[in-house]
Amino acid sequence: MDPDPAAEPSAGPVADPVAPATDPLADPGAHSGRDSVNGSTDAGEVPGEALVNGTLMATAVFVVTSLLATLSPDGFGLVHKVVCSSLFVVGCAAFLWGYGLAVARSRTETLSIAGLYFLAGGSAPPLVRRRMMGALVAQVVVALVTAAIRPLTDVAFGVLVPLFGLGMAGLWGGRHGLFEPRDTNR
Repeated sequence: MDPDPAAEPSAGPVADPVAPATDPLADPGAHSGRDSVNGSTDAGEVPGEALVNGTLMATAVFVVTSLLATLSPDGFGLVHKVVCSSLFVVGCAAFLWGYGLAVARSRTETLSIAGLYFLAGGSAPPLVRRRMMGALVAQVVVALVTAAIRPLTDVAFGVLVPLFGLGMAGLWGGRHGLFEPRDTNR
């Protein structure tokens, strides 16, 4: 026996309680179909994988130039200074871009600074968080150790690089982070 359609008024399409509240095409941060364990999508891709891999590669370049410049400041100091300055500028741009994306998303989602820039609170899959925060920690440690070994040389420019890691994490969080929908009933 079919229920009487006149007995229940139609409220329109029913929203899936598990799916994000926003349109994934309109909001780059919305990822329906994401596996909560490893962060991969239905297609097996990690969201923002190119951003994560780019961060890891840039960190590797920084580590190599830091080691070379520490061992031979006269030979590799200028190269290291250019790498560090470039990563700093890119990091500043990424930081601001991520912040701008977060401001736009904050109308419909509840974002936090920790979730945006440190990918905390479940805003990123564990794999992405480990890689991005691992890169940031490596940048901080290498920068401080090499600058302590060779202070007042081009090697000290390395202390600028952690802004790259922070900015790239913020950009990832702004584009791909998962945040709770904003409560509009208040």
